[in-house]
This record gives sequence, C-alpha cells and structure tokens, in this order.
Amino acid sequence: MDWAYLTPDDVPGSGGRVFALVPALLEVITEADWPLDMAVFIESDYATEADAALYFSPAATRALGDRFPELRPCHRPDHAAVGLLVGDPDCRSALYPGHVVDDVGRAWLND
Repeated sequence: MDWAYLTPDDVPGSGGRVFALVPALLEVITEADWPLDMAVFIESDYATEADAALYFSPAATRALGDRFPELRPCHRPDHAAVGLLVGDPDCRSALYPGHVVDDVGRAWLND
C-alpha cells in the first residue's frame, strides 16, 4: 500500500480524538527507531478534530496497517497542507524530495 489516510472518527474507541491515536503511532515508530520515511501527518485545516485527516507515509502504512485497518489508500498529500504529527522532524526530506521546510512547518520548493 502507498500513502493512506483515516480520520479519528473512523477508529473505534478513539472518541473522534486525534490524540487518542498518538500513543499507538509513537509506539510503532519508536520501535522502528524513527526512520525518515515513516511519518504520520495531520491536515492543517479541518472543521473539527474528528474530521481531521491523518496521512500515513507508505512506511507508516505498512507498519501500522494491522493496528489501523480503517486506513484508506490516497495520494501523497500536498506538503504545504499537512503538519507532522508523529515522525522524525527531518522526514520531509525523504518524503518530499526537493522541498524545504522551516521551523514552523511551512514548506516550499527548493529551486
């Protein structure tokens, strides 16, 4: 599976809360030793927390697919429309080659 997404509302027991999912995300990514290609991003513009889309990189999708069978395939999200939720802070260099991200998460094409 390539990129995938879900909303907190999709996950039974989460109560529609993003941060109810974070411990499971952290556990798996920590066990994998924080590889650059394994990250989960959150949509930066959403109406309610339950509607927030979480985007899983291909490596995160493979590692977390068993825990989150609700994952649905999608295209790689626009780098400027998502913020890093869980993953190595330098992951964008691996997942969005050619883009630069400053310290507040703004991204642009590196010409």
